[in-house]
Amino acid sequence: MENLILELKKIVDESKDDNLPNDLIRNRLKEYLHYFVLDFIYNSKFKDLIFYGGSCLRILYDLPRMSEDLDFETDKDLDFKELVSALKKYFAENLNLKEKISVSKDTGINRIFLILPIMKELGLSVHGSETLRIKIEIRPVGADYLKNIKPIFTPKFKYGKSFIIKHYDLPTLFASKLAAILSRPIKGFAVGKVEEKINFKGRDFFDLSWYMEAGILPNEEMLRVNGLKESIGEVFDRISVFISGAELKAGLKKDLEPLFISKSFVDNFVNNFRSRFQNLKDEKYTAKKIQK
Repeated sequence: MENLILELKKIVDESKDDNLPNDLIRNRLKEYLHYFVLDFIYNSKFKDLIFYGGSCLRILYDLPRMSEDLDFETDKDLDFKELVSALKKYFAENLNLKEKISVSKDTGINRIFLILPIMKELGLSVHGSETLRIKIEIRPVGADYLKNIKPIFTPKFKYGKSFIIKHYDLPTLFASKLAAILSRPIKGFAVGKVEEKINFKGRDFFDLSWYMEAGILPNEEMLRVNGLKESIGEVFDRISVFISGAELKAGLKKDLEPLFISKSFVDNFVNNFRSRFQNLKDEKYTAKKIQK
């Protein structure tokens, strides 16, 4: 564990030299440790897990924001208890790190929380009980889910690790993000105080803007299997209605500040998001533009 702690302390020292707050330093540490989890998964019998979500964008497509969690889907029979046991063994044997693992299951999604009691040792807390938590989510999907959706494979080399990641392409990831944006309010998602009325994740809208700036068209089949039967143009119309009717600024800022070093960038993004979204939609994502 000594070498790992030294590397993590180096990240902490560099971050403190940059005068970064602790929540940003935590996310830098998480992003470093993500590679160890991916090394475990993609060099093991669990390599058929399909990587998606914000960390997938960050690691494989250079999304310019930090990401906290690791998200996977699988259409295979997964022995979840065996995966948890193997992950714990990997961290103990390869990193000599005696973490705690918490597991839960909600609406069919398996969640693993790696709980690492290293914050005091890294000089980020005076309390020995304070931990760094990394969430891993695994969403089972039906046999027909991937019938017309083909994952792709990309090799990755970093921090002395090498593995081949199974993941979705950008149009498929974009469709998954659109489905998440529209489903969160329906599922009762909420953060913060009740009076704040935040029923969305700010990072979803940053990612949405990033996809739109790049001109990515979402995979219609992925929209369909996630319950969105409308055309692409109609999906964007629904998102436009939500954006126009929601109080966005507080929720955007609250969620995005721990994911960017530059607070001024977050402020500018928050203040201009609504108009920029509408401009991008009109330029690229109306029904007529998509048909062309």
